[in-house]
Amino acid sequence: MVDTLGSCLNHEMIGIGPVGAIIDTPHCKIACELLNSLFLVCFVKILRECFLIQILPEIISAE
Repeated sequence: MVDTLGSCLNHEMIGIGPVGAIIDTPHCKIACELLNSLFLVCFVKILRECFLIQILPEIISAE
């Protein structure tokens, strides 16, 4: 995923649409989805670690 992201970032991120509007290129859209996926994976990992380190011991001691 990281290599694909790097490849996408080597291309233009914006383009000009048919009516002159600025649009995201396909490379930009792919890079955005890859970044979303990477951040989601990292966020879930952080939440899991917080649960195991902070919340789980409290649940065990309450029993």
